[in-house]
Amino acid sequence: MTDYEKEYEQYSHTNMSRGQLITLKCLKYAARGLIFGIIALVLWRVLFSGHVPKNMETLTVNDALYDAYVESGDELTMYTQTHAPVVMEGETAGYFWVCQTVFIPEANQVQVLIRYNNSTLKHIAQDFSLGEDEIPSREDTVVDVTLALAIDLDPTNNSTADRKILRIHPSGEPTEDSTAMYNYRRYVFDNVDVDTAALINISVDFYYIGNVKYDRTPYSSIVIYEPVEENDPMGINETVKLTTRDKRALAAYGEAR
Repeated sequence: MTDYEKEYEQYSHTNMSRGQLITLKCLKYAARGLIFGIIALVLWRVLFSGHVPKNMETLTVNDALYDAYVESGDELTMYTQTHAPVVMEGETAGYFWVCQTVFIPEANQVQVLIRYNNSTLKHIAQDFSLGEDEIPSREDTVVDVTLALAIDLDPTNNSTADRKILRIHPSGEPTEDSTAMYNYRRYVFDNVDVDTAALINISVDFYYIGNVKYDRTPYSSIVIYEPVEENDPMGINETVKLTTRDKRALAAYGEAR
């Protein structure tokens, strides 16, 4: 049966005009296209939108890291811990992610890769009542990022009154990159001693750059480290190996030094 005969049969059964049949077909194909488009968008977000740029996964090399590498070579100790990468409760739920954390004890260094969605910039503008001309752009530095070491000065005392925060600032400006949906920043923190006595945990604290007040609760905070029990020295620490890109970055730094 030809297409014309099929159309005629539809017409004879529905009493619809040829123009109405054509309109119906157009609507049907449009609906199919919309469904396929939604499926493609979902697949793209799942498979590609969260893809971290390779340069952002590569270690940022400075003197402390290079000297430690010269000392230890490929045996350089590096590890990470698995914690929730994003806070999904509270007013800033989902605003910031910690995509990667690398602890490098021989260098007394921690490297942290964060990301935030483009919509986070709009949320910041709303939360801090910024004018339309003050909405941050993707290139702007929108957050102050520090490490917060929570210390219990007297672990035998159940009171929290004696607890304090040891705050560590980045050693320099972060390296940065972006994708269609996300903005990435990689920070290096030096002089970080994870064996600090009575350490409770280490968090990445986020403050809006226009309202940095360390004596107040951070805009967002994500735990990246907790002490390991003595009877389990490796515990929840997961070994991180130097990648080919890391070694190239270290070699290039040494040549330029």
